[in-house]
Amino acid sequence: MGQILLVQAGSGGDARPVLERGLRAFRAVLGLDPHDSIQGPGFAVAKFPRLTGPGSKIARAGGGFTASAGTGVGLDGDGDLRRTIETLDGLFFCARGGADGITCATDLGGRMHVYHASCDGCLVLSTSALVLAAMIDAAFDPLGCQEMLGTGSVFEDRSIFLGVRKLGPATIAELRSGRIVSQERYFSVRSLFPAGMENPLSSAPALASALVAAAEATLAPFARPIVDLTGGFDSRGIVAAAIASGRPFECVVNGEDSDPDVRSAEKIAKKLGLRLARLRTGIDFGTASLAAIERAAALTDGEFDAVEYSGILEIHERLSRQGDATVNGSAGEICRGYWWDLLVPHTGARVPLDAARAARRFAPDDWADGILAAPAVPSLARHFEDVVRRTNADLEGLPNTVLADNVYLTLRMQRWAGRLASSTDRVWPCATPFMFRRPVEVALTAPVADRAHNRMAREMIAHLNPTLADLPMAGGFPASPIGIENFWRFGPLVAETATKALGRARRLLGFHRSAASPAAPSAAADLWAQDDVRTLLRPASMRTASLYEPAALARFLADSEAPGFTDRKKLGRILTLELVAQKLARAGAP
Repeated sequence: MGQILLVQAGSGGDARPVLERGLRAFRAVLGLDPHDSIQGPGFAVAKFPRLTGPGSKIARAGGGFTASAGTGVGLDGDGDLRRTIETLDGLFFCARGGADGITCATDLGGRMHVYHASCDGCLVLSTSALVLAAMIDAAFDPLGCQEMLGTGSVFEDRSIFLGVRKLGPATIAELRSGRIVSQERYFSVRSLFPAGMENPLSSAPALASALVAAAEATLAPFARPIVDLTGGFDSRGIVAAAIASGRPFECVVNGEDSDPDVRSAEKIAKKLGLRLARLRTGIDFGTASLAAIERAAALTDGEFDAVEYSGILEIHERLSRQGDATVNGSAGEICRGYWWDLLVPHTGARVPLDAARAARRFAPDDWADGILAAPAVPSLARHFEDVVRRTNADLEGLPNTVLADNVYLTLRMQRWAGRLASSTDRVWPCATPFMFRRPVEVALTAPVADRAHNRMAREMIAHLNPTLADLPMAGGFPASPIGIENFWRFGPLVAETATKALGRARRLLGFHRSAASPAAPSAAADLWAQDDVRTLLRPASMRTASLYEPAALARFLADSEAPGFTDRKKLGRILTLELVAQKLARAGAP
């Protein structure tokens, strides 16, 4: 449905000058002009197209409006948003109102990123933090940048810009007289456990039913949706639900002939008669050209490694010429006890989550703390311990599995996965059925024993499509439940589990795996081979140079050019921030 810019003036103010400023910022930063706009007493709204289409119009009624962004279900209705929030689902932001006030709602996971800032006495909301930064001439936020450099994401309500904040997940916000006067959560993990107990009715068949309904609602609006298909559980679950929905769809897998995901996907497609496209690394995507990286930096607002996203962007630009929506299995981990390895050996106990162990899942080292000239916090790992505690502040007394689920849903899915979804939805419609409300509720409230060791995922897939469950995954073993009749097929799983357990034990004992030599030229070498990148990352002329301790920056950049360098993501994050600074400079910001 494209991007959105919403302006509400203070009491008696005029929103039009700020709207014009926002339109200039959208044009300068993203190269977009609005395809629809509305202005009323004290407010103004503009809608911008996706890269592959015009997006939705603004609905008008009685002097007010309804405007939305994302690939949501039920966004075309009207009436009081508070009363209709139960009917909305998927990836969305919705705003309704007029001269008397505006009500906004974010999706359950907060994955459609929406930001707000104050500009010339007006409150401005937009799907683009970069546009808001250009509008208010924002400087970099030290903590947002430290998080971005250290983790590749930005957390809680921060962006990488001072004065630009993010609306939370599952939030209804009331806007009055140029201010956010209230924010109320309509969904939380806490609300699923009123008595502090699991729900025995949250079974694999219940999850299957919920996922089929979500898949049907997702696929129905599109003529040619394309579903990701790999060798893992999550995409297989979506394909099983899509088949059960009876709606038409096609599939795609990315990789080389030898990739286990490709081999698994091709066997599935052949057996079930699915139409499968394949995109190849270095040919169809992954060129790592500076032009593609610059586009990626703008689409991700600088909150995701633009080098990494440039390959994802190339995939979606190509696929958008073949289909009309992308559907993926992201968040399928919620039915598989993802991150429960943090709880061993007390999985399911009513004890606090070890915040230090969880923090290292986000900040595995202290690199960002040492390269910055003035880090916002002395230790990013210690900072994330506090973030984890704040995230779980209202879940005392619940099993630690609920705490791990909440951290995964609130931090991982909102920030990392949400940034990917928000960015991709700017290209073409992007949908994640696992993040519809009912699948989330069923998965999170299922008994611990049912979810552990992928049992719920296996039983759900077998319930929906026994043939699909029986086909081998990327690891060589089937996706079906393990039983007497087929246990002999799970030898590869035993070896895989033993390897993971050994790695976990080594980490608990303080041993860390040494970096392996790259089997092929690294993306860092590909970047440095481009003269434009060399010019851009010359410390003396970098617009972001003041963020870094000069000697540490020079040392890191020199190391990144050396053969065998394996920290490409760190180089990508430095390049991303520099591209954002350059973009804002060209847009007129300091």
